[in-house]
Amino acid sequence: MSELISDRDFTNQNFNYNDVSNFIRKEFPTCRYSAQDIKWITYWCYSQKINALVVLAKLQQEQGTLDLGNTNYYEFRYRTAMGARIFSYHTKKFRLKYYGFDKQIEWGCKILRWYFEDYEPGNEILLEDGDIRNKSHKELPQNAATYDSYVYCPSYSKGTGHPSNKGKEFTGNSVFSARFKEYKKRWVKRYGCF
Repeated sequence: MSELISDRDFTNQNFNYNDVSNFIRKEFPTCRYSAQDIKWITYWCYSQKINALVVLAKLQQEQGTLDLGNTNYYEFRYRTAMGARIFSYHTKKFRLKYYGFDKQIEWGCKILRWYFEDYEPGNEILLEDGDIRNKSHKELPQNAATYDSYVYCPSYSKGTGHPSNKGKEFTGNSVFSARFKEYKKRWVKRYGCF
């Protein structure tokens, strides 16, 4: 299994609030995030030692709220921003204690950090192929950041039947990886380093 992202990139702390705010405002002019939203992102990324671009890529992967490519149901998608524990497949109900942008950023970052720390070489994960109910594809991630990404979102290919997408294509981590690489290139172009 190839790396989705290196451990160094995942944990890179070479950013501050102004960097993140300027990056979002310049690179994503349609983004509706408030100054407080960006403070939440910066604070929780720092506190959990996660690169801010990882969270921006996750926000785009999960609900597409960064560049507003899809404005349908924006308010709902904004409040379920990172898809962190928002829906229980056991009870079939929304978990309201995780509902809201601030809670999504907090818990999304905490979960990402927990999975990163949980990694040990040889950890095996089961991945879905487009259907969260059918985790039958086994992989051995080669680094903590890749393990983390796949445990957070256990999808490895395009597929149909993912419950939250109701028959639409679901590409999971291929979207995350592509977004992160794109944002990293933009960051380096803007700031000269990463």
